[in-house]
Amino acid sequence: MGSEKGEHGRVKTGREKDPTIGWHSPIVLSRAVIGKRLKIVRMIRERTQQEVASAAGFGNGVVSNTERGEREMTYHEAVVYARVLCFCLNGFARTEADGRWDMMACLLPYTPPAKGPENVEQEGDPL
Repeated sequence: MGSEKGEHGRVKTGREKDPTIGWHSPIVLSRAVIGKRLKIVRMIRERTQQEVASAAGFGNGVVSNTERGEREMTYHEAVVYARVLCFCLNGFARTEADGRWDMMACLLPYTPPAKGPENVEQEGDPL
């Protein structure tokens, strides 16, 4: 496997400036990174995997498999996790230019609902 070289003989890393959109290509988070972040948020909120799965309406293995990076997190699941664990998806997915994740930027200032999704307002919900 050779490296792909761009203009002027430099190796392309996939993060070069794209002249068509005027910004760097987006960074895609791996399943392992998403799982690690989810576990950190869950632990900060002092919830067990079982409590999160029950409140989210997921099967028993969904939370643990997602946290271990063994399965993809769908958009629907991400929204439900955000509601149950009270975090902002934008902050959860954001990685700074230096590679850091500002965990505190994703946490919302209220406690998670005590019960499952039936406690979460569906219509007119700002999330």
